[in-house]
Amino acid sequence: MLHNLQIGCIRKSLVAASKKRMVYSLYFMVRERRRAMAPFMAGAGTKKPP
Repeated sequence: MLHNLQIGCIRKSLVAASKKRMVYSLYFMVRERRRAMAPFMAGAGTKKPP
């Protein structure tokens, strides 16, 4: 009984950790992409005549 409870808790914590990692990686990817695109966006904004 105790063993099953332990396995359940460990599985829950693993799932939570994987979800958190997924969110972090997604956020990091978006931030990196935004930072990579920033110079191009600024260049397009400055080069284009108003």
